[in-house]
Amino acid sequence: MNHNNSKTTVIQDFNGLSITIPTSTPKLVLILSTLILSFILYIGLYEDAKNYFSTIDYSDYFQIIIALGLVFIIVNFIRIWLWLLFGKEIIEITNQHLKMKNSILGLSISKIIPISEITQVSVNSNPNKQQTG
Repeated sequence: MNHNNSKTTVIQDFNGLSITIPTSTPKLVLILSTLILSFILYIGLYEDAKNYFSTIDYSDYFQIIIALGLVFIIVNFIRIWLWLLFGKEIIEITNQHLKMKNSILGLSISKIIPISEITQVSVNSNPNKQQTG
């Protein structure tokens, strides 16, 4: 059984239940990040960063930590941008476990929870109503 509205896909087969929820795309964040990235490329910060990385003294631990911090920031910026454009949250339910995956272009990080650890499950059909559980 497949159910597909414009955003969420629900697939139920002999393996269990799979629910795919795409992320919403905040257009303002994407526009601002694209403008910031364009500005960075326009002012030549890319060339400055390239020159900085080529002049690192690898015996100086402070410079290595700064360089790794910059790489970490750049990689996370790209990851967040890709998540906003192509990210999906996938929930798979089987008899043995509940698997929650965050997927970007097919690459995913998953968390598996055994069914024995899940208690007090409730479904709220009215999203405006608060439920305790």
